[in-house]
Amino acid sequence: MDDSPPLNRQLDSEVVASLEQLQDRLVATELKPSDALELASRYPVIGIGRARLAVAISDQQIVKVAWRAAGITDNAVELAIWQTAPEHIRRWLAPGVDIFGYGLLLMPFCRIARDHSGVALMISQLTSYGISDTISNLGEYRGRLVCYDYASTSSDLFNRLEPVLRQLD
Repeated sequence: MDDSPPLNRQLDSEVVASLEQLQDRLVATELKPSDALELASRYPVIGIGRARLAVAISDQQIVKVAWRAAGITDNAVELAIWQTAPEHIRRWLAPGVDIFGYGLLLMPFCRIARDHSGVALMISQLTSYGISDTISNLGEYRGRLVCYDYASTSSDLFNRLEPVLRQLD
């Protein structure tokens, strides 16, 4: 039984404005990852990827902030996948909660995965659906194994998501 509190779908407008300003500064300049981290140092950054930073806004939620322009698209892709994936795929994904401001993605905080049972099945199902790069993005959410970064997709999946992505624009 999951007794975790429901995720808060609201973000304080000051938090959104502050993170949007950060994202604008990051995306406006071509930065190395270390420079992006330095610019974001006043925020509790818990991870950095090829185009996004994960910023903890509470002990239960994070916001994915683009530090390269591609990160804004990645955030929209993740939310679109979450909204459209069939249940047998969604069970392996950390929920995309909502997009705020200009492309800030709200998601739950995932713990480091300690139990890796089911990884082979998870990778097989996500890969066949068109999601790649799962093995390096494993976490636990509400006691289950999940992929918390699933923006890397096949071109086929991306094309299937286009109508949803247009609605998120």
